[in-house]
Amino acid sequence: MLYYSHYDIGIEKLLKDHLQEVTASMVKKFQGLPGLDREAFLKSLKAAGLGHDFGKYTSYFQDHLVNKKAVGPLSHHAFLSAVWASAQFLNENFEGSHQYLALLIFLAVLRHHGDLDHPLNNLASKRALRENAVYNESLKNKLEILKMQLEDLLLNPEIDRENQELWQKHGFKYLPLVEFSQNYQDYLGRLYTLYQDLTEEEEEIRFLFYFATLYLYSLLIDSDKKSAAGISEEFGRKELSFALVEEYQRELSQGAEKSYVNTLRQNLFAKVISNVEKHFEGEIFSLTAPTGSGKTLAGLGAAFKLRELVKQQKGYTPRIIYALPFTSIIDQNFEVIKKILKTKVTDFQENESLYLIKHHHLADLSFRVEKEEIEVEKALLFTESWDSEIIVTTFVQLFHTFFGFKNRLLKKFHKLSGSIILLDEVQNIPFEYWGAVREIFLQAVKLLDCKVILMTATKPLIFSPEECIELAGTEEEIAEMFAALNRVKLSYLPERMTIAEFVRSFKEKFSKDKSYLIVVNTIKSSIELYRKIKELDLGISLFYLSTNITPKERSQRLLAVKQLNQQNKPFILVSTQVVEAGVDLDANCVIRDAGPLDSVIQVAGRCNRSGQKDRGEVFLVNLITEDGKDFGTRIYGPVLLKQTRELLEEAREIEEKAFGNLIGGYFLKITKEKLLSDSQGKKTLEAILNLSFADAPDGSPSISDFKLISEIPFYVDVFVELDEEAKLIWEEYKKGVILENDDEKRRTNYLKLKTKLAQYIISVPGLEKNQSNVRGLEQVGSLFRLPLEYLEDYYSFETGFKRVTLGREEFEIL
Repeated sequence: MLYYSHYDIGIEKLLKDHLQEVTASMVKKFQGLPGLDREAFLKSLKAAGLGHDFGKYTSYFQDHLVNKKAVGPLSHHAFLSAVWASAQFLNENFEGSHQYLALLIFLAVLRHHGDLDHPLNNLASKRALRENAVYNESLKNKLEILKMQLEDLLLNPEIDRENQELWQKHGFKYLPLVEFSQNYQDYLGRLYTLYQDLTEEEEEIRFLFYFATLYLYSLLIDSDKKSAAGISEEFGRKELSFALVEEYQRELSQGAEKSYVNTLRQNLFAKVISNVEKHFEGEIFSLTAPTGSGKTLAGLGAAFKLRELVKQQKGYTPRIIYALPFTSIIDQNFEVIKKILKTKVTDFQENESLYLIKHHHLADLSFRVEKEEIEVEKALLFTESWDSEIIVTTFVQLFHTFFGFKNRLLKKFHKLSGSIILLDEVQNIPFEYWGAVREIFLQAVKLLDCKVILMTATKPLIFSPEECIELAGTEEEIAEMFAALNRVKLSYLPERMTIAEFVRSFKEKFSKDKSYLIVVNTIKSSIELYRKIKELDLGISLFYLSTNITPKERSQRLLAVKQLNQQNKPFILVSTQVVEAGVDLDANCVIRDAGPLDSVIQVAGRCNRSGQKDRGEVFLVNLITEDGKDFGTRIYGPVLLKQTRELLEEAREIEEKAFGNLIGGYFLKITKEKLLSDSQGKKTLEAILNLSFADAPDGSPSISDFKLISEIPFYVDVFVELDEEAKLIWEEYKKGVILENDDEKRRTNYLKLKTKLAQYIISVPGLEKNQSNVRGLEQVGSLFRLPLEYLEDYYSFETGFKRVTLGREEFEIL
């Protein structure tokens, strides 16, 4: 009899071939983990690969797969496969802590079609199993099904013969099916004991097996999905020399105007590369330099140099993972890297995706190899598993992989091993997770052999100076750099004022020769401010920017402002915090409503960036509502604002050269005085140490509780039919996704369209899911559609969605 793992139109794969294919792929990708015996870990990978679909041998599954019979839970294969694979490993009799690998095999195989959860949801003690005293109903049902499946398997001796040949071929003793059937409760009970023992180990061991779990799981699900998709071979790696960045930087310097800013950029690049060579053995690095000083290129240079040195001295080639906080700032950094490679790498055009990919939830699904675009489903697999030399991604993608439980996000975990990770704008990591982030990276450099570069203008105290090597030089050299770029002066205006009062003051001081960037804390206040400034009719270009307008319009407005910058023409841009980090703007004057000091310093980086104008002016103001409530406190809470105001009260005017000391004092104060709680981060670390991925049976902390970006209630996504192009996109979406009955076609069509859709989607408050009684708005699933014919009722081309229509005001989403 033939046994199949996959059986569909165009795909007929024998189960034994699939098991061998997945195992071979896992072994090929395996790099090893420092701290774990290579032979033992390799054996665990093979056990997971050879056993992950063992349950598909049952006649129930084969009937379901081949004959399309509905046989219910008897066709489920993951639990049987998990017990079988871990029992085969336990049968090898590894000693000491390597026995824990059996538990990891069980967890990975059990959830290879879903997300990881808590081990105790599927384990029980030997005594409970023998005495039929399992009170977990879900586990009880699985055990009853397992018993029936084993009876079915024993009716076909060829299954045992086929598996014996398969396992012995890969160096296993092989536990016969009959013996397994008689003792599976003992093996399951041993896994329960192993989990209890692991939670009593030293933290270092528990961190090691947390990383090992994710590593093994990642290799399994990545290899399994690719085998199922008919992808039998991985692409070859590509060479990237440090000379590419070095030469690009040299050409850039030679073509730039002579100025102290450009000289500083050249010096920073040289200093950083020199320190990388000097401190190559280091693990965690920081690159602290003012906004506009060339951090991006210097950081890339450091990563390329480290990659070259690691290859020379350790014999493997690290991938470069460049992570940024927001999707809104990824594009410009991605384009910088693309420009370097496009001009310097001969086959980049033909094999772009093997060199460089962009990965976030809105990124276009395109994967180009040997001049051809790979079909979208396979492109998704290659993108989500980071099959490229350089990956530009978001903090969400990176941190929800390190703090991981979701199948889709963990396909790439094994690519973190031995990688070089650049964290740009690192100050945007929420304070409550500083401790957890610090610990996970300290463990990652030791247990995954990673190298980490933190890039920032404000250097939050996530790591102590002893834990982190500064690439930009000594404290004195960095202070000199800030002093050399003395482009702006920050003035603090402590008096509280309404928006109307602010606008009157702005009119008095306004100059037609200057460009202005005004950043406020809420969408409501930004719209009110924009309208009042518009009423002044000041005679220069006026723009509005926030997440209340569609991404398409945001891009267009930023491009228009950039063009005015290049033409040296004045403008006024009223915005929310969406412009704070990484957005390439340059204004003569920046005005910021009260916010934390690091946010203020970030937005100050949008003022006189080139250093070629007269001294830029940055003003921090305190805006209040008509009834006297503070906009800033609503968003950030009182603690950070209090510290910022106290520091700035002492010195009402501060030049850029003093920003380094100012922000250092700020972070030191909130860290030392423990002004912000890190309890959430501590709970996440507790969950990691207990392998509590999700749904802890006793309600204790789970990794699934980790949220880098807090979910905001009462918001829903609205597709805005802004123009005829949007109308066509929606029609394509409706036909290819909403009305398509074939699941596979629907998914493929959605993947093709999601980037275009995203250009017209905004999140707005005031609409409830399953609410269909709002005139003109059509609800499709969890998405609302604002048709073109109702556009003017709900949407302003100047300020976006008319929130007063729905009667709810909430704060900005970045």
